[in-house]
Amino acid sequence: MKDNKQKSKIIHFLLLGNSKEHINRVIEYYEIRNIVFFTSINLINENLEFIKDIKKKEINVLETVLLDPFEEKALENMTKKMLDAYSLYSNDGINHIIAGLTGGTNLMVLSMGMLCFSAGLKAHYVVNNENNDVITIDIFQNMVKNGDNIQIFKDLFKGEL
Repeated sequence: MKDNKQKSKIIHFLLLGNSKEHINRVIEYYEIRNIVFFTSINLINENLEFIKDIKKKEINVLETVLLDPFEEKALENMTKKMLDAYSLYSNDGINHIIAGLTGGTNLMVLSMGMLCFSAGLKAHYVVNNENNDVITIDIFQNMVKNGDNIQIFKDLFKGEL
């Protein structure tokens, strides 16, 4: 008899801006194997080589989601893209998503924080100090009690609230 259970993956949603040190630090700290990058459309060409180098380390870069943090309605549009990525990669809760709140623009971090709040995700932040300390943030997990808030945020960005 075949087992129809899918194996759970841990997938890290990471913000990729000009700085790369935080990415390397969390890869080492969490022994990351699966990444979805979120980067600005203005930086994709600059970041392609870095993404190729990450793949050479046998880390699965599942997707690089392009964001426009400087467009009108940037917060709404970026959060919607992150919600869509969460819906795709969480696989109805089978996969465990962990979000990085370091890198990118302030609005990119805010969008990722809104995703964390809406889905109750574990998150982390890399402190810009000599050790690049990693701080685990689990407050979002504690804020979601009955299911998740994903539908509320999806409705909000459709203009239904």
